Amino acid sequence: MPYPDAVNLPFNLASIGDGFIPIKPGGEVPEEPGFWAILQGGALVVREGEDGLSLPEGERPAWLDGAREPLCVGLWQGRPLWAATLGRDLTLPPPFVAEPFNAVTERLDDRLLTLGGLAQQVLQWERKSHLCSLCGGGMERIAGGWGKRCLSCRHEHYPHIHPCVIVLVRRGGEFLLVRKAEWPKGRFSLIAGFVDFGESLEECVQREVREEAGVEV
Repeated sequence: MPYPDAVNLPFNLASIGDGFIPIKPGGEVPEEPGFWAILQGGALVVREGEDGLSLPEGERPAWLDGAREPLCVGLWQGRPLWAATLGRDLTLPPPFVAEPFNAVTERLDDRLLTLGGLAQQVLQWERKSHLCSLCGGGMERIAGGWGKRCLSCRHEHYPHIHPCVIVLVRRGGEFLLVRKAEWPKGRFSLIAGFVDFGESLEECVQREVREEAGVEV
């Protein structure tokens, strides 16, 4: 696996590769049974079988009734991946178990850690972004992403889970600069952006440069 190796990180998108396609709020979700990344406290609910641990799949599990409404975070292996939380007091029926993210004996592989960690980040943001942290006003989604805007003071909020990056792309004696159409004439900037759910810093650099300049680094 290319640097950073998953052994040095709680998760990163390289471990799930092309098998995962993110879906942001408002995106189209296929109407078919999918996979479930269900969190119970600091653990990921998995199915324990002869081949090891795997995510629950199929229709919504009956024992999930009463939990908060699930949120689709993307496609995993071509099918919807739903994120949801479960009460700590609920006893899971076999063959399902709640496997801690920081267990002494690591049983969750890199893919399960990444999918579960991504679901955890999304649900944490949704839980903490109901109200504006500046004025207490209600929030509305900003189209095309996970950001939200306060209905009262209009301040924009973005997930605080990861930092952002700013990068100097160099080719010989040249630097890659970008500008926004509304900026004054002659103003340019390095490429920068927020780290997305599940990304490492290096993966964020590659994505932002690709999105803003159409250049592969």
